[in-house]
Amino acid sequence: MTEPHPTLHWLRRSIEACGGRGSSAYYSPIRGWAPAYPETTGYLIETLFDSAHRYQEQQWRDLALQCADWLLGLQHPSGAFPGGVGEKGAPLVFDTGMILFGLERSWRETGEERYLEAARRAAHWLLEVRDEQGVWSSHAYQPGFIPAYYSYVVWAVIKTAITLNERELVDDLQPTIRHLLDLSRPGDYFSMFTKLPKFSKHRLEPATTHTIAYTLRGWCEVAELLNDHSALQTACAIADQLADDFDRRGKIAGRYDASGKGDYSFVCITGHAQLSVAFLRLSQITGNEYYADLAGYLYSAIKKAPSVIPLRGFQGGIAGSSPLWGAYQPWRYLNWAAKFYVDAALVS
Repeated sequence: MTEPHPTLHWLRRSIEACGGRGSSAYYSPIRGWAPAYPETTGYLIETLFDSAHRYQEQQWRDLALQCADWLLGLQHPSGAFPGGVGEKGAPLVFDTGMILFGLERSWRETGEERYLEAARRAAHWLLEVRDEQGVWSSHAYQPGFIPAYYSYVVWAVIKTAITLNERELVDDLQPTIRHLLDLSRPGDYFSMFTKLPKFSKHRLEPATTHTIAYTLRGWCEVAELLNDHSALQTACAIADQLADDFDRRGKIAGRYDASGKGDYSFVCITGHAQLSVAFLRLSQITGNEYYADLAGYLYSAIKKAPSVIPLRGFQGGIAGSSPLWGAYQPWRYLNWAAKFYVDAALVS
């Protein structure tokens, strides 16, 4: 690509819609732009910096730092960040972990200690709020639910710990890593995404490829950073089960239940984009070219996803589902879908 992708311009408009104070969570054809979303603003900072380097355009760097500075103003005294859409949510483990990516990258791009100090405080909060078994059993979307996609948080903490040169944080994470790996069972890897605690009041729901991809990518990067064979085995097992489904059906479902049964009535565009990058990373780590081939298929299947409607909230936007009314985030153009789509486009 020689020109910035239309979806990257949609992300710029999502930030402008919030007055430069974060990126709008989504655009709704009915309600317009939603408030800014700290979690997703955090990790799309990396996408903006990557785009600045690819296209040699200052505007993407400027937007990344606007977002980082907004996030600094939201950090709680504890080091945590607000969860959910808007600025007032209660602290959440996952959201704070995702913001780590943007803070760490902002420090690497600028050398400004305020970003690294904010990342240090957030990483320490994440370690402090675990229970006595080293598990993130609180500050979750669903009380008591410990999702397998916390592997993505583990990746964020390890990456930050290495930047901070605090290897003791990595050592302290070992019980957390082991617990999350234990959520999977040999031969039944999709159960790790849909599992809820006994006597939970919450309904067991299938997992979209969005959360499956978080888990897969998290273990890929943990395996690479720590040379962790168990993490790599888990990543490959998840990838192989998806690949087997593709071999049987010629496509990947929008979501899967605990038994691995897929719902093919829609495509989770976000998940396809994330899986495209995750499979490519797994190919690079393992040398297995089939993973790279599957990455190419996944991106080609959504290559035409950006909206071509010539209106600010639509043009270049990425819907939650295809069709637009599908089961994942229907009738919305999502900033995290746009982020992961641009990531996939940058490496395709």
